[in-house]
Amino acid sequence: MNTEQVGSGEADPLLTPGEFAAELRVDVATVARWARTGAVDSIELPGGSRRYRRSTLAAILAGRTHPEA
Repeated sequence: MNTEQVGSGEADPLLTPGEFAAELRVDVATVARWARTGAVDSIELPGGSRRYRRSTLAAILAGRTHPEA
């Protein structure tokens, strides 16, 4: 799965599942399923919740499957 722990120190802003879903106009459950299956990169917080990078959102909106490095 494409999940990593928090603490990488990157400057890429993180979005909540609700914010990520709203930008893509999909349900939060859809975003959770994408994260669970590895279709979307996510960051798992110590409490088990997830966050999504703004660059991942931008890549999806631009028609790419992954953000450019």
